[in-house]
Amino acid sequence: MTSIRALSGRINVPMTVRLLVGGVLVALVVTVLPVLSTSGQHQIHTISTLFASLGAGALFALAAGKLLFAQLCIECRWTGGDIFPIMFAALLHGCALAKLLPGCQPVVVVMTVAFCTAIVLVGNAPLAGILMAFFPTRLLPLELVVTLLAWGAMRATTAVSAAVKRRIPAKTSARS
Repeated sequence: MTSIRALSGRINVPMTVRLLVGGVLVALVVTVLPVLSTSGQHQIHTISTLFASLGAGALFALAAGKLLFAQLCIECRWTGGDIFPIMFAALLHGCALAKLLPGCQPVVVVMTVAFCTAIVLVGNAPLAGILMAFFPTRLLPLELVVTLLAWGAMRATTAVSAAVKRRIPAKTSARS
C-alpha cells in the first residue's frame, strides 16, 4: 500500500483526473466484484457465505483485492478510510487460512489470523481489537491474548528497529 501512496505522490495529476480515474475504477469493481464495492462493513455478513462457497485462493485474492481497491480509492481522493476495508480483508484472510487448516477449529483460526492481520495493517493493536465484536464472547480470553501478544511483538519490533537505526551511520555522499 505504501508503494501506491508513494507512486501517487510522485505523479502530479489534477484532482479532476484523479476523481475521474477513481470513478471508473469504482464502476469496474462494482460491476465485476460487487462484494468489494463498499468499505466492507456492509459485506461482513457475507463472509460466512464466501467461506462456505470459495476456496482458499479465491479468499486470499478477495482479501488482497479489497486492500488494493481501498488504497486506490483513497489515492484517487474518493471518500472513505481504511479501517473497515482492513477488517473485511483480515476476516477474509483468516477464512482463507482456515480452509488450509481443516483439522483446526475454523472460528479460532479466523479470529487469530484476522486479529494478527488487522493489527499489522492498522499498526495499532487496541484499534484492531474492534474485531472482537465479530466473534463469540466465549473466545474473549483468546482474543485478548492474541491482541496483547501482537501488540507486544509490534512494540518490540519498533524498539529493535529504532536501536538499529541509531547504530547505522547515515550515508554521506563523497564527491571527488
